[in-house]
Parts: sequence; C-alpha cells; structure tokens
Amino acid sequence: MWSLPFPMPWPCGCDVDGESKNELIDDLRTIHELLHDTMFSTSYYQVPPPEKLLQSIRASYGKNDKALFLKKVYDKVSLKLEEREVDVEKLKVVTMIAAGGAPYEAYGLGCRSDEEVEACATSQVTLALEHGFIIDIIPLHFKDFRKHIVSFNVAVAALIFQRLKHQQEMRPGFRTNAILFACKGTLGAALSCYAYSKLGCNESKIGLIGFGTDLSQGFDDIPISSLSRFSILVLNSEDTAVGNDGRTRVEKLLKSLEMTNPVEIYARTKVYDIGKRLDEFGGKNPDHSWYNYMFFNESAMRIRNDVFDEISELLEHTS
Repeated sequence: MWSLPFPMPWPCGCDVDGESKNELIDDLRTIHELLHDTMFSTSYYQVPPPEKLLQSIRASYGKNDKALFLKKVYDKVSLKLEEREVDVEKLKVVTMIAAGGAPYEAYGLGCRSDEEVEACATSQVTLALEHGFIIDIIPLHFKDFRKHIVSFNVAVAALIFQRLKHQQEMRPGFRTNAILFACKGTLGAALSCYAYSKLGCNESKIGLIGFGTDLSQGFDDIPISSLSRFSILVLNSEDTAVGNDGRTRVEKLLKSLEMTNPVEIYARTKVYDIGKRLDEFGGKNPDHSWYNYMFFNESAMRIRNDVFDEISELLEHTS
C-alpha cells in the first residue's frame, strides 16, 4: 500500500497501545525530568505522571471525530500526490505543534465536514508541489490537559522526541525534518530538542521554525553546543512586544549559535513590519495574530509566500 513518509503508522498516528507504548512512557518520563533544567522547574510536580499523560494522549488520538477527520485529510493527501506521481521521498516533513496560533486548522486538524477535509488536503498538496514539504500535525490541544500549558508541552515534546529517535534509528517510514511552533508551543519544541541533543553522535540536522516567539521558553536553558545540530528560523512582527523586545534576545542567541561553527550553522531571524502592510491584513493590524491571519486569508498571499520561501530555505539546511 502506497503511503506518505510520515513518522507514525498513519500521519500523526500514535501506537499508544502497541509495542511503542512502553517506549512512549519512557519518553514522557525523560521529557518530564528535563523540566528540572529549565525555568519551568517549579512546575515539575504539577505535571501528571507519564501513565496519566499517556491516557490524555490516547484520548486525543482515539477514534474521535478530530482524529478520524485528520486521517481523512492525510488519506486524500496521499491519493492526490500519488495521482500526480510526486516523488514523496524528496518531500520534507514539518511537524507542527497545535498551539499559540499555529495554523493547524488550515492543514487538517479541526475539520468537521468532507468539504473542509478536501480544502485542507488541497492546501497540503499545494505546499508539497510549490514548496517541497508537507505538514505533520500533532493533534493535541491545551484542553486535552486541562489547559495546563506545561503538561501539554511535555506530552507534545515526548511525541516529537519519539519521532526524532525513530528517524535517527532509520526506522522505515519515520521522518521529521523540522518542527514548527508558535508562542505557547515554544516549550514543547525546546524540550524535544534538548532531549534529542542528549542522544549523542548524530549528524542529522533538524529545523526549528518559530512564529511569535523570543525563544525564552526553554531554549535559554539549552547549551549552545547542543543547539548547534539544529537549523533555526524565527519569524516575528515588528508591531508586537515579542517582535521588539524579543529581537535582541533571538539575535543574541542565533549569533552565539553561529559562533560555534559558522560554516555549518543556519540561524536566521526575520521581523516583518506589519504596520506598513495593512492592505494585506484587511486594513487592521492583527498584532500577535499576524501569522495565523496570514495562513487563512488570500489578501496576505504575498507575505505568506515570503514565509514559505523562508521555510523552504531553512529546509535546505536539514537532513
């Protein structure tokens, strides 16, 4: 059976009851312990034990409408790419954390009808054909963890960490080339990267794509030497607090990263002046929601294409 090169049995699937169950529990425990090394150490005891987190993950990945509609999206993506004879081995896979305004609804998570499934599948195929990548959405939300942001990010980080480990071990069908996150999903990306960096001898490059973030949630706690195996792209708006106050922080971090090995490091930040592009945003400044608006509205096509070009450039610096 022809299938996409996603990192789970079906795109965003999770073998929570099969042979990967114990491995995932271990990964949840690994990520949980890393909280001690971060600014969120005081939240350590607020996070449920791995077995409890697994129950929340199982419920979200279960046979509910959210999961079933998402599977329909990827089934259609698979069929559409097969019809176009796309060499899927050449496509990159970007894993998206569904938080902080990340555009997960535009690419499959949250569909409620066959019409929405078709639209999301078409958006995924357009990304594949025009920009060379597809999006793998982790279908977890804050509400799945009683809106506890740290518990949510620990669970997300464990799932991403599992993907990255499977890729390093070259298990068939497991691929993640980059992690896309925004705002409140920053910690999940940071924890998964920190855990991955501790695996040792691995020459593969993983991309990090951050929107609306200054990387302070977790990344400040990762040694620069550990971050050197990642290619990083941070996109912000000049009209938001994180765009202004966070610019210095991000640029300082990326500069330190480049100094570790400037020949091999790809680290870039770009700040858009949304205030001068209001015609692309319906005449009103969306402030922190600029990137979410951009993905859903045709008026923002110009900036959206620029963002996709930036992501494509980053992906050229991933394994």
